[in-house]
Amino acid sequence: MRGGGRPFVPSKPFHEPGGAKAPLTVFKEDKVMAFFNSAIGVLQTLVVALGAGLGVWGAINLLEGYGNDNPGANAHVW
Repeated sequence: MRGGGRPFVPSKPFHEPGGAKAPLTVFKEDKVMAFFNSAIGVLQTLVVALGAGLGVWGAINLLEGYGNDNPGANAHVW
């Protein structure tokens, strides 16, 4: 050990009241930032879902272009 000192031993365990814990004060800015962070997470999920849906729709439309292998389907009766 450096300096010959003793190792750090907390006076109270972390899981007991009064041990190391977050301060109880929550500022208004923290709540606003938490709201915006949550909203950004929701919007990211929506954008990813929308992109996936458009990708599937586009793939289906591309595959529909190969569906003209049955000429009888184009026989229109007048």
